[in-house]
Amino acid sequence: MIRCWGGNVYEDHDFFDFCDQNGIMVWQDFAMGCTVYPLDNTFKEEIREEAINIVLKLRYHPSLVLWCGNNENDAAMKWAKIKRIDPGLDIISREVLPGVIWEYDPLRPYLPSSPYYSQEYLKTGNDNLLPERHLWGPRGYHKDPFYTDVNAHFVSEIGYHGCPNRSSLERMFNPEYIYPWTSDGKWNDEWQTKAVIPHPNSPFTVNRNDLMTKQVKIIFGDCPNDLDQFIFASQAVQAEVMKFFIEFWRMDKFHKTGIIWWNLRDGWPIISDAIVDFYNSKKLAYYYIRQVQHNACVMIGDPKDGNHPVIAVNDTREVKSGTVTIRDADSGVTIFSALFNIPANGKTFIGNIPDMHKQSMWLIDYTIGKEIYTNHYLAGEVPFKLDDYQRWYKKLNIKRD
Repeated sequence: MIRCWGGNVYEDHDFFDFCDQNGIMVWQDFAMGCTVYPLDNTFKEEIREEAINIVLKLRYHPSLVLWCGNNENDAAMKWAKIKRIDPGLDIISREVLPGVIWEYDPLRPYLPSSPYYSQEYLKTGNDNLLPERHLWGPRGYHKDPFYTDVNAHFVSEIGYHGCPNRSSLERMFNPEYIYPWTSDGKWNDEWQTKAVIPHPNSPFTVNRNDLMTKQVKIIFGDCPNDLDQFIFASQAVQAEVMKFFIEFWRMDKFHKTGIIWWNLRDGWPIISDAIVDFYNSKKLAYYYIRQVQHNACVMIGDPKDGNHPVIAVNDTREVKSGTVTIRDADSGVTIFSALFNIPANGKTFIGNIPDMHKQSMWLIDYTIGKEIYTNHYLAGEVPFKLDDYQRWYKKLNIKRD
């Protein structure tokens, strides 16, 4: 599924035709997000006219599976500094848009906002009552309880920053700004602008690039000063974290029903959490994510009661069977092997690997039918040594294009 969020544009028929033909579902927000919009009659009628035009244009596409009123407007009404507003009083998302859907596209589901603040939630403010969440928070260690203890069934926004490839930096910056990226502890003007700040005096995203350095320090203990080393470290962190999020949600299949990670591609040259930048240059996360989004996939979970569970998930309507071998990246020694069967639209616990209480990378090779797949698991506690990780990475044989 692709989510066209409220800060997006309405895509034209070419996009939806492609999704129709390739089995890609589309979650379509109406083009509003992250703020409190006017609730007067003039704006109400303008939005109604816009919504009618959009619904009439797109409703014939089978790929369109969900209309959503906006992105985070319910949350924005809670954030409002002057006066907090009850999102239930938002006539746009609670009255105008569902009225348009009911009149012109009544067979498609409608979600008032993402995340949607129901009256039950508003009475308590208990985030565990939100079945669908956006998980940003402190953007700290990706295995903190903020991420792993969440009770939501569906997460429609979650991501991590990753520095673009050097070739993209050289295209988006003037040469003298590429390196060094900081002066007196502050990001230089072009790195800062691409962070992104809406205007030079805006404080809102002034520390956005610090997310990358902070996250690299969490995983690798220090942030490299060399540009190419920094790019690799930042992309490795993003790749491992995004892979973890996807696997974490997949391995809890049925209780956790889905994840839409943020985000696929940048709409302009920036430094962000996209896995493909504006120039269509793929970050390392693109390749790691591709490995864990096969319809049937073998994954390793974090230790519980001293053991790492090996789990296979099958999102097809057919029973799948195969073999799996797991090796230590440094020694090449096989630490686990097994046969497995996965029910249609199901999951299987294959076995346990005892926690070895050391830092290592485990290489996963598995077959399903005649297809051969690979995956890996980063074992041990942070921080890792970047040199160790680079040595293990070479064993993955990632072919980047």
